[in-house]
Amino acid sequence: MVSVNLNNRSWKHVVWLPVVCLLVFGIPYMSLKILNLGIDLFYLVFLVAGVAFLWFYGNRTSLRLRYALNSGWALGAILALFIGLGLLSYTLAVKSNPINVQFTSNIIIILWRGVLFGIIGTALISAFPFITVWRAFAGAEPGNLRKLGVLAIAVIAISLTSLSYNIGLSGFNNDRITYNVKMSLLTGIPTLLSGNPFASPVAGAFLYAGESMFSGNESDTTAGVKLAAKKSGGSN
Repeated sequence: MVSVNLNNRSWKHVVWLPVVCLLVFGIPYMSLKILNLGIDLFYLVFLVAGVAFLWFYGNRTSLRLRYALNSGWALGAILALFIGLGLLSYTLAVKSNPINVQFTSNIIIILWRGVLFGIIGTALISAFPFITVWRAFAGAEPGNLRKLGVLAIAVIAISLTSLSYNIGLSGFNNDRITYNVKMSLLTGIPTLLSGNPFASPVAGAFLYAGESMFSGNESDTTAGVKLAAKKSGGSN
């Protein structure tokens, strides 16, 4: 794993983990279950709140993103494209099989519900936990053993963040939650292995772009939003 300078080590960054878990749980729960918003309005609320939260965190903690951008960028780009294209291929191959699945080629839907939502959603669920864990436990020049420990903690943090989002989205549905946590971990691999927090959102954009093309399959990430909206009475 490539070292990345995300400022000096401080355990205080761990405090941000329950904050982001509460955020990704609260937005879908309030939007779809309490306020009964439609799908696209939910996406808008999620994107605006997500961008605002990431900006606030970076500004409040003096995060120097230029160091993160320069760290492991080549490996991060390779892994992001490799995993992203792999997930896109998997989605196109598997999700198109069920009879009840409908396909869309609407570029606006793909860009809005797929690429843009995938970038911000993956930044919050997969990349942000890594950033906070690294800044809390790694430091500027961690040894290999410490890096492995940080990786293990980051995997747990990503899993908990994804779990929080999916419980807020659709409650305790074991099949969907298991699938989506796995997808969050897979999209997190480029950042986990390269140390570049921008890598995972790129992989996430591919995943969500592929899944935004389909509807009717309740086990994928975007269908969870659609199913929650239908149960709450929100429009498609």
